[in-house]
Amino acid sequence: MSKKLVLIMTLIFLIGISSVAFKVLRVEASGPIYIKADGSVDPPTASIQRDGNVYTLTGNINDSIVIERDNLVVDGAGYTLLPTGSGQTGIDLSDRNNVTIKNTNVKWFEKGILLNSTSNVVVLGNNITNNLYGVLFHFSNHTTISGNNITGLNRDVYSWGILGGGGNDYVIEENEVSNYEYGISIMGGDKTLLSKNLVYNCEVGILEDSSNKTQLSENVVDDCFCGFLFGERGENNVITGSNFTNNQFGIYEQRSADETLNLTVYHNNFINNVKNVDLVSSTCIWDNGLEGNYWSDYAGVDDDGNGIGDTPYVIDENNKDQHPLMAPYAISGDTTPPTISVLSPENKTYSVDDIALTFTVDESVSWIAYNLDGQSNVTITGNTTLSDLSDGSHSLVVYAKDTSGNLGASKTIYFSIEIQQGDLFPMWILGAIAIIIAVVLAFVTYLVKSKKTTEKVKQ
Repeated sequence: MSKKLVLIMTLIFLIGISSVAFKVLRVEASGPIYIKADGSVDPPTASIQRDGNVYTLTGNINDSIVIERDNLVVDGAGYTLLPTGSGQTGIDLSDRNNVTIKNTNVKWFEKGILLNSTSNVVVLGNNITNNLYGVLFHFSNHTTISGNNITGLNRDVYSWGILGGGGNDYVIEENEVSNYEYGISIMGGDKTLLSKNLVYNCEVGILEDSSNKTQLSENVVDDCFCGFLFGERGENNVITGSNFTNNQFGIYEQRSADETLNLTVYHNNFINNVKNVDLVSSTCIWDNGLEGNYWSDYAGVDDDGNGIGDTPYVIDENNKDQHPLMAPYAISGDTTPPTISVLSPENKTYSVDDIALTFTVDESVSWIAYNLDGQSNVTITGNTTLSDLSDGSHSLVVYAKDTSGNLGASKTIYFSIEIQQGDLFPMWILGAIAIIIAVVLAFVTYLVKSKKTTEKVKQ
């Protein structure tokens, strides 16, 4: 059998299966299902049961759900939404407020869940698979997308796992996103928190473009071409406590050379990336003043054993991690740093040069140190004494790291040492008296010895 004939027969077979499948779907479907503004379900025979403001699926649905009412919950109860044709949206929200979509399987739509000009919408614990767009939201405020499994068909197809922009206050957390060209994308917006997401096997793991105040914490981005891609005009962004592993580029900047990227990056792990960071011309901050990031290709040493490399990790001519970590940063659910209260010294002037350093920490710690006058940190195990302090002004900060790796710092204490001359005068007097007494005793001894010698001569 020729290759051409095999190809034709295969195409006919696939078209036949598709036709049968869509005929079955069309028989079962009756058009989109509406949750109307008055609270009713149209058509009333749809597999949705209403209990107050909670709408629960009671079976699989072969069509879209369009929501026209505020202040409600749609609970999929583990049932599945499937399309009847191309170009459809699984769950459609427009101009809605205070709506939660949860526990629903949404498959094979062009747009899985669409949020358009919404506010206070929560997308929680859904399986959103094989859609061209998993969750699409725009001009929406106070949006939470949490705990969803969002899986695409193919990372080489122009597709988006989570795509949003044009609003503010986004929380995107604890989602698993894979197999998309773009995993999570924020394109225009203000104040976005991306936390504890797992993004893998995407061309671009996380994309941030034309947005402000984006914070990434405790995310894992693995096996992507670009782990984190910055587009145009991304400002005031922080990346902390995240893993960038096995990517072609961990962080990649794609912007004009005359723009500046305002980015702070610390307490992250860059492991087995072909290139950890590729920037155009920006100068970023790569530590929090004390600790930077872990780089698996860092070749420096740690002679003082404080867990921080003795030499910077060089990214490019404009960027260096001044405090590279020698071991991967421990990422955990605890992100609260310890609270440190310094009891002594106080903000005052002392007339002695030995001062007790006493402080309290509100949790168990793995490391404590103090910094005096901006010099090198001094590691300690607890309260101690600051000895031989020089006259003049001093500053002191106490640092502590808890068992989860969170670093805390006390308030800066400013104090002075001023040894009064009056304090030294009595010591001078005592010294002089001691010398005089010694001289007198020596003279008396000399006289006694001389007298005895004279008496012996006379005898």
